[in-house]
Amino acid sequence: MAYNDYTLTVTQIPDEAFRGRSLTSVTIPDTVTSIGYLAVEYNPNLSELTIGNSVTTIGGHAFQNCMELGMVVIPASVTTLGDNAFEGCNSLASVYFEGDAPTAGSNVFLSANRSVIYYGSGTTGWTDPWCDRPAVEIDGVLITDQPQSQTVNVGSTVNFSVTAGGFGALSYQWYKDGSAIAGATSSRYTINNAKASDAGSYTVEVSSADKSVPSDEAVLEVLENSVGDVVTVDNVRYTILTEDTVKVSGFESSIGSDIVIEGAIVLGDQSYSVVEIGNRAFNNCQNLQHVVINDGVTKIADQAFFSCRNLLTVEMPDSVVYIGGDGFYGCSSLVSAPLPNYITYLGDAMFGSCTSLQEIIIPATVSEIRAGFAGDCRSLTNLVIGENVTTIAWNAFNDCSSLTTVTIPEKVNFIGLTSFIRCTSLETVEILGPVTTVREQAFAFCPNLEGIYFAGDAPANWYANTLEDTDMVTIYYNEGTSGWTNPWYGRPAIVNHGDGLKFTWATPAPIYAGTPLGAEQLNATVNVPGSFKYSPGFGTILDAGTYVLNAAFTPEDPNYKSVSGAVMLEVLPLGLAYTYNANGTATVSGIGTLSEETEIEIPETVEYNGEIYSVTAIGEAAFKDNTTLTHVQIPDSVTSIGSEAFRGCTNLQEMIMPNSVTRINWAA
Repeated sequence: MAYNDYTLTVTQIPDEAFRGRSLTSVTIPDTVTSIGYLAVEYNPNLSELTIGNSVTTIGGHAFQNCMELGMVVIPASVTTLGDNAFEGCNSLASVYFEGDAPTAGSNVFLSANRSVIYYGSGTTGWTDPWCDRPAVEIDGVLITDQPQSQTVNVGSTVNFSVTAGGFGALSYQWYKDGSAIAGATSSRYTINNAKASDAGSYTVEVSSADKSVPSDEAVLEVLENSVGDVVTVDNVRYTILTEDTVKVSGFESSIGSDIVIEGAIVLGDQSYSVVEIGNRAFNNCQNLQHVVINDGVTKIADQAFFSCRNLLTVEMPDSVVYIGGDGFYGCSSLVSAPLPNYITYLGDAMFGSCTSLQEIIIPATVSEIRAGFAGDCRSLTNLVIGENVTTIAWNAFNDCSSLTTVTIPEKVNFIGLTSFIRCTSLETVEILGPVTTVREQAFAFCPNLEGIYFAGDAPANWYANTLEDTDMVTIYYNEGTSGWTNPWYGRPAIVNHGDGLKFTWATPAPIYAGTPLGAEQLNATVNVPGSFKYSPGFGTILDAGTYVLNAAFTPEDPNYKSVSGAVMLEVLPLGLAYTYNANGTATVSGIGTLSEETEIEIPETVEYNGEIYSVTAIGEAAFKDNTTLTHVQIPDSVTSIGSEAFRGCTNLQEMIMPNSVTRINWAA
């Protein structure tokens, strides 16, 4: 290693040097002769370990509690193995010793109950068991997990794999029916879109420098597809519905974080339209973060994405007309899932307990908002109810505690039981049509609700507890309407003159830190003369974060009541753009204000809204087509790089990428 223009040689790993560092891979160079006490202890995600050929001593507890470590090769140079060196390595299955048995301390493999000791022919000092673990003599190469025979349908993704160990570097060559497969030279062989011609016998030959061992035969049978068959493609299961349509019906545990559901798939030589995401297809899939559904899918069935707690974004095409009950229930990290423009059916509790979702726009094609539709959406600030909705069912928006205003369109005639109960930030409700029924506790326990504005006659069905514990509210109704009394069920009721006072304020576009607030942000309107007071006001400069902008309006005509409103404003930090996740992590989402910079160093952490976020991912297309960029340094905190992240960066010359990166997506 280099330091201040000097070249230094690392000869030892000191005691506790890398203890508890969240390492995933460790390579100890050939210059090192000793590994100290507790040197790499408690790195629970460490899965790859290479020990250099000069190490003579492995200290006590050196690799204790490295729970993901599955295999290790101990070089012939090692003569001393300390107490508890691999204690608690409960995934450790294979330990290969290249030389004679070293002097070993006590409890070397305590609680590493899966481990088997392998030693080479001609080495000495071995017993069976050795250090309380089974010891097996091998001659160069040992296959511990053979490739398995499989029966699949046409179009499936087939994965053959072999697990082998031995002394020195191993090489692999796969064969089909005795003939070598070109390019198939790793421990795994994958066949995409399996066809009848892929059926046959598969083996792999594993070789060391002086020994080759063939695997057992694995037979692949490829069946023609028929209705009802399930085919797995890229870790997604499809069920065949007809001769040319399929539905998504499940997933494999190895599915990635970002998936695209195509509108059609090819199985063998036959194309199938993907028309549905079936019941519970991705139920409780914790890997998912971003889902794109392409045009052609028409139905998302009940509980299709139920309790996908790490799901952040969903893109749905306009071809989707039906989303079933609990479709996205419990997706607590979901921040964006715009509804398709032609959707007609939204199931019960479809967005229930999506506690990070900020906006729901229900299109005009929807006529009913069903029970629990968006209950407990605590971050919901912008709700638009489509103009053709007639019914809002019970618990539709209960506990939406960030919602400040609601406009009920004119065709709604029924507002259900507890539909807006405990919307604790709700300030104003505007009901544009002749609603006939407002059920029990519909607006109960809304302590900040100041006004409900009715355009039509008094509802025929209103209950004594409709406004239970909502004590600050005043009822406003238009001149010429009937059925009203003052008080109205114990609340003051006041006439609105003319068409009534209309307050509107569109959510402003995000701005960058350092930009003074101006007319592009502070632009609320009212349909009568008067004056606005904004807080924060014109010229205010805000740091990066999410802010509530407030506007108080005082009308000139005393017959109108003063009103107030609020919108959310996102102030973006200078520098790179980020998406901030509920789990305290951030994803680089764009170039931000650095589009002219040639060299960019991505930070490990960023501050937003007074909170520190760890930068763990570079998002899809984050730097796409940036031709200015020449050098990028990625920090150790980043573990994944999204699709097309650097695609089209034609002048990029250098990228410094840490070992922490474990996933690089398509065309990154």
